[in-house]
This record gives sequence, C-alpha cells and structure tokens, in this order.
Amino acid sequence: MIRAILLASALAGCGVSVYTSTINSPPHPLAPRDPSTVEVYTGGPPPRARVDITMFTAALNGAHSDPFGDELASLRQQAAQMGCDALLVQRTSGRDMVATCTIYVDGGPMPRAQPQPQAAPPPPAGAPGAPPPQGSRELEPYPVGQAR
Repeated sequence: MIRAILLASALAGCGVSVYTSTINSPPHPLAPRDPSTVEVYTGGPPPRARVDITMFTAALNGAHSDPFGDELASLRQQAAQMGCDALLVQRTSGRDMVATCTIYVDGGPMPRAQPQPQAAPPPPAGAPGAPPPQGSRELEPYPVGQAR
C-alpha cells in the first residue's frame, strides 16, 4: 500500500505544463488535427507564407528521462488541438521550451513533391538523332575542289 502511494506521488509530480499566449488571429478557421501532422521546425522557419498565432511555453514538472522529447510531445499535442500547421521551436533550456504555433496562409500541410515523369531513353547509337559516341567528334565535310 505504501509503495502504491509513493509511486502515485512520484507520478503526480512528473509531467509538462504548457502555457499559451495569443499573438495574432488565424488567417482561416482552425480545426483539431492529428499531432503527427504538426510539422516541427528547429533550425529556421518553414519556407511558406505563415501567421504565428500563439506562443507556447512548456515547463517540466519533476524528473524526466527525455526532457526535450516530453516537452516537444506536449507542445505538439497542444498545437494539434488548436489546429496548428507547424511548431517553430524558438528556445530550449534544461527545464523549459518556447515554441510558436504557425498557421500557413495557403492552408493545409506542406505539399508533397510529385514524381517527375521520366524522359524517353536516347535513341540507340548510330540511329538518326542519336548523340555521337562519347569521346568522338563529328567530322566537318571537306569541300571538294577547294584548297585548304
């Protein structure tokens, strides 16, 4: 019984508190989304037009084996509930993380690259329109009847 109380006390002290501050109004209506669809940027902003709508601060409560991962997961969950397209991590320290909730102006997630159509293979060597073999050069016609 005492062991269960100690475990419950230890777990109650662990967690991440997330605080929010509104910055701007979103450019379009927002809806909750899956946390895995919220993009995370740590080395700079996304390459799309955006509006930063909310500033998040995540603070650790108690001991954590993966503080960065725990804070990021909590921020991503909160961002998904708000309908954010991306999180821009602004600052991290040993006990807290600051990030911005970003909404893309054009709406929606980052478009995926479309596969490019493959070019037709070159014609076989010697066929009309085929490039000359590598290392060879085309000869100029020798004008007949003229001295060089």
